Amino acid sequence: MFRFGNSISIWSSRIIALFLLAMTAQPLTAHPKCNAAAKIAATESGIPIEYMRLAAARHGIEPHPLMVTVDGKHSQFASIEAAKRNVFFRFLRGERSFRIGCFNIAYASASQDFASIEAMFDPVTSGRWLGRELARLRSIYPTWPEVISTYQARDLQLAWRPLRCLGACNLKRTSWP
Repeated sequence: MFRFGNSISIWSSRIIALFLLAMTAQPLTAHPKCNAAAKIAATESGIPIEYMRLAAARHGIEPHPLMVTVDGKHSQFASIEAAKRNVFFRFLRGERSFRIGCFNIAYASASQDFASIEAMFDPVTSGRWLGRELARLRSIYPTWPEVISTYQARDLQLAWRPLRCLGACNLKRTSWP
């Protein structure tokens, strides 16, 4: 029997799959600190590094430890002081919808897990957080495609259900690490 709800979730899953494929289609060259942090976090958490990369991927932007993303606009700063100044300015204005660092972690959904905003800029600390979060989701969902799509959907605050299959997703297209 045809149910409208199933049709929507199938199309939503396909849209998410296309979105994830588009994000990983272009090779990324990450900052060396991001590479090192991803390797450390993947080793410690047991998460395959390609899934760490896929979860952290955002719009084909090269990962950088001093990146701040607000409303889809990425700013890369020359110093940690300048990056923190930008975030604190936004924070004091009441903004909470921004992403920080190598793994582009959303302040709104992850800040309670960090000691401070400064800690979110640390590549190893944020990589470890991402590893723990993916491990937690892996304990709930049986496949990696479901884990990644759930992380991305929750992080993007979308109402779509997790993907059942990423199919042709080529995880080896990114160059980092």
